[in-house]
Amino acid sequence: MSATTTPAAGTALPGAGRWRRVAPLLGPALVAAGLGLWNIGRPSMYGTEAVTYWAGHLSLPTLLHVTSHVDAVHGLYYLLMHLAFALGGGTIALRLPSVLGMTAAVVLTSVLARRLTGSDRTALLAGLALAVAPLASDYAQAGRSYAIDAAAALGTCLLLLRALDAGRTERRAWHWYTFGLVACAYLHEMTLLMIAAHGVMLVWSRVPSATFRRWLRAALWAIPGSALVIVASIVQSGQVSWIKPANWQTVRIFSTAFLGPGDPAQRLNLVLLAVAVLTALVRRGPGVTLVRFALPMLIVPPVLLIGESAVSTPLYGGVRYLLWCLPALAMLVAHGLDQLLRFARVGRLGVLVGVAVLATSLATQWPAEQRQHSTAGMPQDLLGEAAYISAHARPGDGIVFLPRSFYSAVLAYPRHFTEVRDLVLKHSPQASGSLYGTDKSRRAIVAAVDASPRVWLVGAPLPVSSTRAELTPLINDFTVVSRHHVQGVTITLLRRLAAP
Repeated sequence: MSATTTPAAGTALPGAGRWRRVAPLLGPALVAAGLGLWNIGRPSMYGTEAVTYWAGHLSLPTLLHVTSHVDAVHGLYYLLMHLAFALGGGTIALRLPSVLGMTAAVVLTSVLARRLTGSDRTALLAGLALAVAPLASDYAQAGRSYAIDAAAALGTCLLLLRALDAGRTERRAWHWYTFGLVACAYLHEMTLLMIAAHGVMLVWSRVPSATFRRWLRAALWAIPGSALVIVASIVQSGQVSWIKPANWQTVRIFSTAFLGPGDPAQRLNLVLLAVAVLTALVRRGPGVTLVRFALPMLIVPPVLLIGESAVSTPLYGGVRYLLWCLPALAMLVAHGLDQLLRFARVGRLGVLVGVAVLATSLATQWPAEQRQHSTAGMPQDLLGEAAYISAHARPGDGIVFLPRSFYSAVLAYPRHFTEVRDLVLKHSPQASGSLYGTDKSRRAIVAAVDASPRVWLVGAPLPVSSTRAELTPLINDFTVVSRHHVQGVTITLLRRLAAP
């Protein structure tokens, strides 16, 4: 007998055969792809997108050199992007893999929901709930790995359910599950937290002890399989020194991002989530159900990661690190909505009513969707910054990026900075095996500043003395000529004061 349970489908879509199997997957996939492709070609990149763009265009030996010093945790993703850029090198090529990743995540969400409930309606609503979530469509269009991480995590969850169904006679199914965990770890090591969620799910589902032991062996084998990325993350841990300890504000931001912007969407999702959980409490028999699968996936990884970041060296770098947990919320919301439709006995009209409810939720969040698909919704407008400097800089002008991460504009648009001299940079990122290059000595920086009649300060407004003491001459010996703002960036032009 399999460990998973599949109730009879009392809410199947009209029709039969292949269309009935495909429709609950196709509709959400089209919505996800449509939202992901909306304005995908907007020209400007932001900071971490620029890093992806730069790393993906490196030669393979140079990429290996860089990741041996920094960002090894994203090495597999950069390799995939290197292959993607072989087909084209613009911003569409940068973001299209994420669109495909989120579309795959939406399809897999529908597949998992149907496998766990037997309901085509729940499958359709689960996929749509994820597709219309602003957080999902935001990262569907980001040139980073997070949408792909979500698809890989869901694929691994599906491998687990198949292994549970295979029973003790099929060892290969458990091997595939281990492989899925390892692949996820090399895309983003935080996905290994799903092991804890799966453990809670199996205990809650009261699977046979022999099954639990087979799962435990398969999960534990993923640890040595992921050793390279785990060791690399420890060696390169200084790269996440910017992460601040988590607090209640962190929890509030995380929950708001998951539940959606605006009170109407948040209240709706909370009500449907509560309905799904309450209906699950009525069921007391063993077996993996949607709630027993999705609720640990939604709660356990965030609690572990945010909790660790509150009491130890913080590793929670934002909601993007846990984006792969969002499909669990979509499944729970869809299940709660389906239970309400069953209670209302709306019959076949339930599909239309459910879609209408999710469409209304999308409408309340539409301003957030519009902003996310525009330059105003990005952390930085690096192209705007680069174009402004290119248009106004003079040959020989100095430039200082403060903080240094704003150097990412040079990674994305190097031709716009040919007229200026970086007063801090000693070795390029390629030569030094770093993202933003290495700095000159303090004495050399002071000398470079002293030799510059004009200096562009990019990233932060004055004063700068509290950040870099060697840049104090920018305060004492220069005056502000102009200050220009683009999205997320302040560009200040300084001119040396006349000698007394």
